[in-house]
Amino acid sequence: MTQLKELDISNNAIREIPRNIGELRNLVSLHAYNNQISYIPPSLLSLNDLQQLNLSGNNLTALPSAIYNLFSLKEINFDDNPLLRPPMEICKGKQLYTIARYLQRADERDEKILEKIFKIVANNITETNFEFLCQKLNLANSETDMPTKRYV
Repeated sequence: MTQLKELDISNNAIREIPRNIGELRNLVSLHAYNNQISYIPPSLLSLNDLQQLNLSGNNLTALPSAIYNLFSLKEINFDDNPLLRPPMEICKGKQLYTIARYLQRADERDEKILEKIFKIVANNITETNFEFLCQKLNLANSETDMPTKRYV
């Protein structure tokens, strides 16, 4: 099936797209509308020849930030999903650039917010508690260097 160009799995109450869908390297058209899909597997984002993607009428709440990697996409449809990220109004125009740009900005904004929260926490707990927190968050050693406390 690696030579498959079109796949229509619509109207089947499917809960998930197979995780290995990325192996269908020649896939040009994927229609999976009116199912119960709530997650886009990362391998789908490696389908470089994909031109049509219709995931309308599913249970998607978020689109992956790396969706911008699908350079060949010409037609997309995410209508009738309970999307929170990006909000449905961003997807209404069906412009991949607009969706990808929104997701990229949201990632940047989220990173800045998390960095501020982390610094506030780090500046207000003991070093032992900070190390314990880092262990609980499964942070690598290079990420756990305690920031220098600043007193305002």
